Amino acid sequence: MSITVGNMLIPLQDEASIDEDMSNPEIIDQRYIIILVNPITNTVYLINAEGKPKKPICINLTIIEEGIKNKQLNISTVTYSYHSMLDDQEIDEKWLAIRDKRLEIIQDIIEDDISIENFLNASRTNPVVKTISKEKKCSRESIYKFVYTYFQGGRRKNSLLPRFDKIGRSSTSKTKVGAKIDGKSIGIPATDDVKENIRNALNKYYKNKKKQTYQHAYNKMCDDHYSEQVYNEKTGGYDTVHYDDNKKPSINQFKYWARKLLDPVEASKKRLGVSQHEKDFKPILSSSDYFIAYSGLLEHRFWST
Repeated sequence: MSITVGNMLIPLQDEASIDEDMSNPEIIDQRYIIILVNPITNTVYLINAEGKPKKPICINLTIIEEGIKNKQLNISTVTYSYHSMLDDQEIDEKWLAIRDKRLEIIQDIIEDDISIENFLNASRTNPVVKTISKEKKCSRESIYKFVYTYFQGGRRKNSLLPRFDKIGRSSTSKTKVGAKIDGKSIGIPATDDVKENIRNALNKYYKNKKKQTYQHAYNKMCDDHYSEQVYNEKTGGYDTVHYDDNKKPSINQFKYWARKLLDPVEASKKRLGVSQHEKDFKPILSSSDYFIAYSGLLEHRFWST
């Protein structure tokens, strides 16, 4: 995987390998998002991947390349929050207005790589920020917050959307997450892409003669779409690690949409075979009575797995 904007750098060395006096400024001791790569100056600009976004740092590109080569660093793709991946037509107009206002304020800073690098290399009192603050009537603190949030979001415009957990969620399937557990909502909105992932997982891992459970199909879906490869120092290989609960559909969401997307008769034939299905669920009168007499029995059998 290449060193590109939006990817994440993950340190693999243990804490004992880090200089106690921190005399080596190139050491990466936490996860960082790549925000700019300049092969001419041989530099990479990074911002912390977790927690409140902080001032970006600059690292020598060669150091990063050698770290990856020597398995001191791993580079990984990032799964950004669900709302940062939505199309404009799927987002509330009020939220779009807030996002676009923030983009307008910082546009001169993020216009292109040159503008971004000039901002990153500016002195403590950045004249561009000072000018924008005066013209847009926006505090310098807010400007830095918007820019750093934009960087931490992989330079995606939707990273400037207001946080859903701060402003509440609507009840539509496009924004509604799963049920609360211990007072916290888990899961992600059931967008068309999410439902398609669930449908594919059901077709691939559930509707077959192996007679696997929903939990198995759900775990395999997470392997395919909601996970990352994390280096295992003990084995020397990479383990598949599922994303946190608020970055993937919950098992309850999976079961809910499985009930809506699955045809119980078709699923039964796939799992049991046509002959066994006809034997177990043979209609008493005729095919016209099939769904009336047996749909409830089929649904009970399959929804309980």
